[in-house]
Amino acid sequence: MAGADHQGGPVRYVVVADPHGTINAKMPFTIEDFKDLLRLLEQHPDWKSALRASLLGDELLQLPAVVRELAAEVRALAEEVRSLAEAQRRTEQRVEELAEAQRRTEQRLEELAEAQRRTEQRVEELAEAQRRTEQQVEELAEAQRRTEHRLGRLELTLGLTVEEHAEDILRLVLQEKGFRLLEDPRPIVLDGEVDLAAPCEDPAGTRFVVLVEAKVRLTVSALRRWAQRAASSGFQQRLLEAGLSGPYLVYIFGLRADRAVEEEARRTGVGLLGSRGEVVPPATLHGR
Repeated sequence: MAGADHQGGPVRYVVVADPHGTINAKMPFTIEDFKDLLRLLEQHPDWKSALRASLLGDELLQLPAVVRELAAEVRALAEEVRSLAEAQRRTEQRVEELAEAQRRTEQRLEELAEAQRRTEQRVEELAEAQRRTEQQVEELAEAQRRTEHRLGRLELTLGLTVEEHAEDILRLVLQEKGFRLLEDPRPIVLDGEVDLAAPCEDPAGTRFVVLVEAKVRLTVSALRRWAQRAASSGFQQRLLEAGLSGPYLVYIFGLRADRAVEEEARRTGVGLLGSRGEVVPPATLHGR
């Protein structure tokens, strides 16, 4: 309740009630009383707390604590927002890196696809080249068969000619040496054909069997094979079975001969006959 003091200022009244709620008196409450109250409250903190609780109520008293809790939650929320923002930034950076990697992958795939197309084209070209090569090989094989057929016929004809020429030269050489043919030279078949074989007799009456191998082109390897064959016991045994006993005069005849043939003939003891006669005389091969 308000009024006026003696100086004209506002006056506050404090109503004092009895315990039963009946108004007993009314006391004035001035500015000085308020100041006194403040001093008392400063001197008695427990009074201040009691007065505050009476004036504000429990809800207002709890407000600072609530504000502090809210502030703490806001700070935590702000920190979480910052963390989320940082995570978002990292995520966006990672997404950009993945997008760049994806672009590189797509570019690499395109390059690989192009390389694959080129490879397939190259394979097709190689397959076509292979088909042409196979066709050419078949044509060459056919030509080779025709050539071999013609060569076979030519060798047959030429072989007869070479053997005939070898026989003519042999007859001439034996005549020059004073040998006498006891039989005409003829081919015989043992473990292979011997082009010419002929028994003969020298001026002293000694009997020999002349053996001749005839070649169009005479090589060292052919001469060696003939020398080894003539010296083998198996070959000489088959000569005996054919009625041709030693000693033997072994010749080889060639229309053409390599340069080393003459030297090899002297080393092996095989007589060498050429188109002009005897080049190297044979050593006597005593049979079994």
